[in-house]
Amino acid sequence: MDRQVNFDLVIADDAKDILPKDDYTYLLGASLFVFDRINAFVVENLGYTGLTEELDWYHLIDAGQRSYVKHIRDYIDHELNTNIADQFGRLLDERNRIVHGFPVTIGKKEDDSQEQVLDTKTKHNDKNLVNSDKQHIVTRKEMQQFIADCVDLECQLIPVRKRLCSKNKA
Repeated sequence: MDRQVNFDLVIADDAKDILPKDDYTYLLGASLFVFDRINAFVVENLGYTGLTEELDWYHLIDAGQRSYVKHIRDYIDHELNTNIADQFGRLLDERNRIVHGFPVTIGKKEDDSQEQVLDTKTKHNDKNLVNSDKQHIVTRKEMQQFIADCVDLECQLIPVRKRLCSKNKA
């Protein structure tokens, strides 16, 4: 389902040049929100594994998201034959590139207008050296794909949760 978003937000004249356009700002916020939703759902699913105290909500939240990938691989992917860990890890990397991006001003040649966007770069130690230290603009299309990938992962996690819940009750 597509959604039309209208903004009735008033921004002071002196701040309008430092903020991205409304649709870009919306996509940035939506990207972070859907990832946080997936993150919470992953923690919930790990909680249903019924394992050690280190996998309760409090310990998982304190441990950080990178540790989730190992826990997912060990306790969900291995048991239920899924590939949730790799997908979550990839989304975590993409989310980090957005969060740790840096604002830049880009100009449009045809009308001399300028726009605020986020620039990011691949990791310095990227496994694929061709991709190492490559800078690029975080585009609207990339954020839309990121949101779609988060929604896809959530759809995959729903049956995982059901299987884990039924396994715990048995």
